[in-house]
Amino acid sequence: RSRRAILVAEDSLLVRELERDVLKAAGYEVVTAIDGKDAREKLEKQDFDLVLTDIEMPKMDGLELTRQVRTDERLKEIPVIVMTSLDNPDTKRQGMDAGADAYIVKKEFDQQDLLDTIKRLIR
Repeated sequence: RSRRAILVAEDSLLVRELERDVLKAAGYEVVTAIDGKDAREKLEKQDFDLVLTDIEMPKMDGLELTRQVRTDERLKEIPVIVMTSLDNPDTKRQGMDAGADAYIVKKEFDQQDLLDTIKRLIR
């Protein structure tokens, strides 16, 4: 595989498409999932270089998805970025405790910061 593959787990169609477009424009292969359960199923079928996940999603939230990635022998080395509207220290701590490598608040979203974070994590 020549291009790096990123799995985007986001239940909001608008946000999911925005993230996909930003990542595709930066040269990444992007696969989207509508929630954590959908993302987990896609992780079983394809190899990814990074997971970008929301926290608040139906069926399986991003914290549980992150915990499952971290406890799966095959997936545990994949970097996980949490990007959420939840802007409080407790939720950030929960995200990092679940195993997230980075935590980005949506209202502070900066396309270049996201791309720099991804580059740092998937060298």
